[in-house]
Formats: sequence, structure tokens, C-alpha cells
Amino acid sequence: MSADKNGDPFTTRAAADNAANDKESEIRKLVALWEGPLVEGVTLDQWKLMLAGRRRARGERDPYAGEITLREWAMTKWLPAQDLEDGSWKAYDQHLRLRILPAFGHLPVNALFGREGVQAWEIRLRKRYKPNVVENCRSLFATILGDARDAGMVDVNAATRRRRRGRVSVRRLIQAKSERPWLTPLTMFLLAERTAAQTGRDDDFIMWTTCGWCGLRWGELMGLQRPAYLGDKLVVDVQLSPPNGGPFVLKPPKDGSLRNDDPDFFGAVDLPPFLTQLLDYQIAKNLPADCGCDCGGSKFLFPNKSGGHHLHAAYKDFPWLQAVTGFGPARPPRDGRSIGSPPRPVLLECSSGFPGAPLTPAWPAATGADWEPPVVRGIPRYDLPIIDAEEVDCPRCAARPGSRCRSASGRPTKTHGRRIDAARDSGHVRYRELACWLPLKAGLTPHGLRHSHRVMLDELGTPRVLAYDRFGHTLPGIGGTYSHVSQSMRENLRARLQARWEQTLDERLALAPGSSVPFVDALLTEHHARRRHDRLPIVSRNSLEGAAADARSTSHHASSQRTWSTSRFDLRR
Repeated sequence: MSADKNGDPFTTRAAADNAANDKESEIRKLVALWEGPLVEGVTLDQWKLMLAGRRRARGERDPYAGEITLREWAMTKWLPAQDLEDGSWKAYDQHLRLRILPAFGHLPVNALFGREGVQAWEIRLRKRYKPNVVENCRSLFATILGDARDAGMVDVNAATRRRRRGRVSVRRLIQAKSERPWLTPLTMFLLAERTAAQTGRDDDFIMWTTCGWCGLRWGELMGLQRPAYLGDKLVVDVQLSPPNGGPFVLKPPKDGSLRNDDPDFFGAVDLPPFLTQLLDYQIAKNLPADCGCDCGGSKFLFPNKSGGHHLHAAYKDFPWLQAVTGFGPARPPRDGRSIGSPPRPVLLECSSGFPGAPLTPAWPAATGADWEPPVVRGIPRYDLPIIDAEEVDCPRCAARPGSRCRSASGRPTKTHGRRIDAARDSGHVRYRELACWLPLKAGLTPHGLRHSHRVMLDELGTPRVLAYDRFGHTLPGIGGTYSHVSQSMRENLRARLQARWEQTLDERLALAPGSSVPFVDALLTEHHARRRHDRLPIVSRNSLEGAAADARSTSHHASSQRTWSTSRFDLRR
């Protein structure tokens, strides 16, 4: 031997002799356990494996197998051997580094047999984390110790939960699973409209409408490319995996839930007519371009503003969090620069219509009835009147209405005080219509739209086999064996989704006749005009003029198209 267990060379002869004696003693103990003829032509490690196999066949266990620490065994042997998706791998790694290994990582695996220590550790975790985090962490610990027990490293799995132990209230809290937040079709519409109002991009409205009405996961939504759009269907055969120390990567959807009409997989996602028109508009207004990374795809349907990919965490901070909760994220403190700030509500200017135009920077949240707008540097006084000085002539520089004031040298300058006074005297003063957004649903994540779509399908009476197929799931039990998706089912679903969309537009129009988002405003205007034309006029049955008018109206109704053109959006934009 020339080095110790850590690979460091020996510095003294005595240290080398001691290590050699220890190694020789270990081999003698193992040789004493061997039964049978001698084995030649194998290495020491191979012979140790053979010895361990013989002992396990006799029902014995190597008493020295579990002397490795949990940290070393879990991070170097157990975790690399798991075949996991990126998200699961990150969750496992986080539970190990932050919760399991700080408490048990220094202990040998064969010393983890006491249930009392595991239970005390779980009680400490409950004081810091949510119940589902604690439950998932203990479940992972039980999986690790279960594999260690199967490997003969420990006698019992101390992390398994025994039934009917502990306080009843705690057990019920652990067993109770809170319902994942979901949205109605109208609330999904408002969510998409709010995101577009913040970013100023139609893409966000179309993106979240597609997600909510197709039940897509975040990675599947980000991975949609133009070839996946087939007019009345949407092929979902890839998902865009976020970077884990490297670039974005295109991978198959979770659990192999490919929806591509292949007989070995599930059917492509059927699109109602309104969604076909939305995606047609999305493709027509955006030139095809590559993302510029090595993800393996091109011509994505929903790139970010710069043509790349959306990051889940960045999109959550803006505009998702503001649209869902009505508040922006809290600003963390920075050493030597700021003490941070709590979340601020989204402040809106509503003179342009519902849902309003966000104002930045926003005011802090009101703290009581006597709260007043802040008068500090860096925060505008949105409550003060706005004087439209350019609506009148300037008495000083003779600038005409609509043009800026100029200095004596003819260069543009700030508005002269005399012009401001003249505009105020003429009544060109207005006030902002300020408001804030109410929260849509606390705790909602993009995956909640997938749950929302399933609720919508149930409300529409969709057959279970079609609902499972649309989500990329296999219908369990005998129903999955004998149930099949027919073309008639798909056509009925398209029609019902289209009718539900038009009902959603009616509900949105009941809130406000227009929208501050030009794209949505044009959509609502087109729908309102179509609804108005669809109503038959009230006429007398005995009147020939009324009968003729009725016939003309019926003819117009039959020939009117149930589509809205993208040219309207282009004109209004």
C-alpha cells in the first residue's frame, strides 16, 4: 500500500505499516468466512463480492457492509443509480442536501435503526416546512433506507411510517391533501389578459389560452414548434427541459405521454375552431426564427421577447405572479445597498379600459384607512392631476398644439411654465383612474391550468377515455381495455369547447365592453358584433315587410361566418 483511504500518500513508515497490518487483518477475517474450494484468477474486489453473495444465499449479512456513512453512500452510490427525470432529480438532491444529510449524513448506514431519531427529525421539519414537503422528504428517506436494507446494510427501515402512531390531528394533516388550485374558463381568460397587459405582447394571451384549453404542461407548452401545429390538431411529442447547468434540451414528455396519433401512443390534441384561428394569427404575425441555442429545436411557437426560451422562475416573477395574486414579488435585502421591501400591489391606470395598464414603480400596499400616497424620491405621485400642456399654444415660444416647446436657439426643451398655466386655465386637466387587481387564485401555478382543463372536460361531459387520451394518460381498469376514442367523440368535443369559449366571451363582455389590450379588445368587438347580427329582429307575422326582413335576416345569419379575421387585429394594432 502506498496511499491511505483518501488517496493521500503516506508520510511516515509507521503509518504505512499500520495501514498494511489493518488491511491484512481485514483479509484474514474474510478468509475465515470462506467455505469451499479456493478460487483463482479473480481480484480481491471480485472475491469480496463472491463472499458476500454466498453469505446472502445462506441468509447471513455482512456486519461491515453498512459502515459507510449515509452521505457517502447516498451521494456516490445510491443517487447516481436512480433513473430520474430532471425535476425529480432536483427534488431528490434538494431533500438530501438540505434536510436529510444535515441530520443523518455523518452516521454509518448500519446505525440508522432507531425510529425515535427519525420521528424527532420529522417533528423539527414540521416547524419549518409545509406538510407536503415534510411528507415527501420522509418518503424519500424511507426509500433510501429501504434500498439499504435490501442491500444488507441495515436490518430495519426506520423511516417507514407505522400506522396509527402520533397525534390524530397531525396524522390527518399529513393524510389530507389540499386541492390544487384551478380556474374557471373566465378566470383563465382574465389571467391570459393580465399577462398580455403587463408584457404588451399578444403572444402571452395566446400562449396561456392554448395551455388552459389544451391541458399542457409547462415544458410541453415551451416545446411547441410550428411543425407540431396541424390546423385542427396539436402534436405533443416533446417537452423543453430547463437547463441544469447546461443548455435547454428537448426530451419526450413526462411518462412517455406522446400525443401524436401514433397507434402506440395517444391521439393528437384536438383544437376547437377558435384556437385554430388564434394559432394561425400567432404564426402569421411572427417570422420563423431559431432560438439560438443547442436545444435541438427550431421555429418555436412561443419564444420570449428576444427569441429565446422562457425560464420558469423568471416568468413566475414577471408577469405570472402579478397576474395571479395582484402583487409583485418581494424585493430581498442587499448588503450595503437596500433593506428590501415587501410585495407591492399592481397599480393600474384604468382610463384606457379594463383590465388597466400597470404603472411602475408601484406604490406600497395601503396599511390603513388613514394611508396616504408616499411622498418620497423615486415614486411618482400618480394621484396628482395631469396637465395636457401640449393641447394649447405656448405664450412664450409660440409652439403650436401638439408640438414641444423650444428654447431661444430652436432646440426642444421642457414645457414652459406659462404654457402649463394656460393649459390649466383652459381646463386641460385630468386625473388618473387608479385601481389594483384582485387575486385570481392563491397558490396557482402554470400546472394548475392542466387541472383546470380537466375540470372543464368533466363539466362538458367528455367521455373518460377521451379525457385520459387528451392528457396522455392510460385509462385504468377494465374501462381502459374496452373503451376506445372515436372520431365522433373528437368532433363533439371540438363543438363543445367552441361553445364554451363563446360563453366565456359573453361572460367577459358582461364585465366590461372592451379591453385595454388591443388584441383582446378586437376579439371582444368581433364577438359582440357577431352576437348582435345573430339575433333575429322582432317583426309582425302578418306583415309582408316583416316577413321579407325576417327572410333577409335568416339568410344573413346562415351565411355569416363563425370566424373572426386576423386582419381586424392587424388594423387595430
